[in-house]
Amino acid sequence: MLSRNLYLDVLRGIAVILVLFRHATLPPMPDGWEKSLLDSLNGGGWCGVDLFFVLSGFLVSMLLFKEYQRSNTVRLGRFFMRRGWKIYPMFWLFILATVLVLTFHPGQRKPETPKLMAELLFYQNYTPGLWAHTWSLAVEEHFYLLVGIGLTALLAFPLRGRRGLHAVPWICLGGMALLTAVRVMHSLWTPYDHYTHLFPTHLRIDSLLMGVLISYLWCFHREAFLAHVTRWRWPLAVMGLLLFAHPFVFLEPWRTWWQSSLGLTALYLGAGMIVAVTLSLPDVRQPLIRWPLLFVAMAGVSSYAIYLWHMPWKVWGPTYLQKAMGIRRPVQLGPEDAFWFFIFGSLLLGILLTLLVEQPLLLLRNKLFPSIPRQKDAAPSPPTREDQILTAEGNPT
Repeated sequence: MLSRNLYLDVLRGIAVILVLFRHATLPPMPDGWEKSLLDSLNGGGWCGVDLFFVLSGFLVSMLLFKEYQRSNTVRLGRFFMRRGWKIYPMFWLFILATVLVLTFHPGQRKPETPKLMAELLFYQNYTPGLWAHTWSLAVEEHFYLLVGIGLTALLAFPLRGRRGLHAVPWICLGGMALLTAVRVMHSLWTPYDHYTHLFPTHLRIDSLLMGVLISYLWCFHREAFLAHVTRWRWPLAVMGLLLFAHPFVFLEPWRTWWQSSLGLTALYLGAGMIVAVTLSLPDVRQPLIRWPLLFVAMAGVSSYAIYLWHMPWKVWGPTYLQKAMGIRRPVQLGPEDAFWFFIFGSLLLGILLTLLVEQPLLLLRNKLFPSIPRQKDAAPSPPTREDQILTAEGNPT
């Protein structure tokens, strides 16, 4: 059984906690450092999605790179099958619950067919779906298709007679530069709207390309990559945090034109630097440091379920929880209690759904469609740092 990569789970935990603070309703508070901190987290927590994007680009492309290194090919069918087992069961349960509540709960509008189809076909980042926060899932789904088909095409049609993945870093860099230029022009010429500036795949997929670039360097040039990152670890960490932190100062992306153009580029560059630095860190052994990290990592392990279900929990959680407890007269929570009820309730619900739904299904997936073909009579080898990173994507261990 492989151990997980703690740092990657911590980053995912931080990302999903930032999203929770972004979508929380802040209680009224007197002026002070607590109010300033919560205002910054609420206004800038949307940057957690970009951290998710970079991590996803890194982890998912690594699955394909490692398969290419093992077998000199990429098996698209197995890749898409394993991705489907990871994403769809929890998502379908989420959509089913949404449709049932909207259909039978008093006072709710029945689900509109166009919005339901946008969710099921994953184009809810171009037109409204049933929920506003699922747009990022559409970007990721489109990325899975593009990276799988793209890498397969590179192997099938070699560039300049060189079969392999040598062009990957240049494609990533070119895509990142092109999309940044497109966003700048788009922000200057078009009035801001989420569905035209922040959500579309063709304006956001460069965040995932940043993860692909880091993954390529890790897989194919690891020694040189780690040597450079280790040498410049602290400057990279400081620069990464500065680039990633600007939403906490300037808040929402519609406040200034550059927030939805150059600001998005700065976000994934900063997130990429942070991911690169974490890959160079040694395993933490001190209990005083490790235990707090484990609490955040627990949220990272359950980040997909937390992200999916946190908005239904906010909208319907108190009502249905009280019904389940047999409370006939609904208890109205105060603003501060409702705030923390949302934060901790979302975390707890996501962890429970991960344990009860996601992990059993992934154990079955790993049995039916293992990422690495089984070899008879092969002696088990001890887990490597690379195994830990791949395990962080292949929940559960």
